[in-house]
Amino acid sequence: MISLNPSERLPEQSENTARPPLKYYFHVQYYDDTHFDQNVEDVSLRDPKRSAMYDVRLGDVYRFWLEGCGHKFLVDLSDGHFEIDDEVYWPEEAKLITPIIPLAEKIGHVPSFEEGRLQLFYFRKHEHDAQVSTRVNAQRQPEIIAMKEIAHRITYLLGWQTMVGGKKVEKIVEIK
Repeated sequence: MISLNPSERLPEQSENTARPPLKYYFHVQYYDDTHFDQNVEDVSLRDPKRSAMYDVRLGDVYRFWLEGCGHKFLVDLSDGHFEIDDEVYWPEEAKLITPIIPLAEKIGHVPSFEEGRLQLFYFRKHEHDAQVSTRVNAQRQPEIIAMKEIAHRITYLLGWQTMVGGKKVEKIVEIK
């Protein structure tokens, strides 16, 4: 096994550690009709060591969407539908969901995840291709001596999850 301590500096490692610009940026509409938009730097306003997602009030998200490159991908957590470039899609799994407003009226409060409320599912998956040079050290173990990133791809996963009849139900869209 080849191991690399991320804090070690490699000879060919770039001094520029800035992340590449994102292809899509997120936007949030809360149930109280306030909004939150991801900043271009993707940095939390509350903790600059975290991403902007840290500032999202996850329990209050009504609609969440990604925008960029002339496209918009939206998930509506009130009823489970998706919108892709303003075209509405109803996943089969959404038929299992009681829309949030009638559900809240029925049980007398805003439901929890366990009671059928849709919970946002969102993350970015990073894939890196790298050119790696190795050697065998004095202990006869492989050792990385140089590494250069040659490609970086980001896949966005967007959707919702909930519990229905004690079972987890989810619908996730993968955006490349």
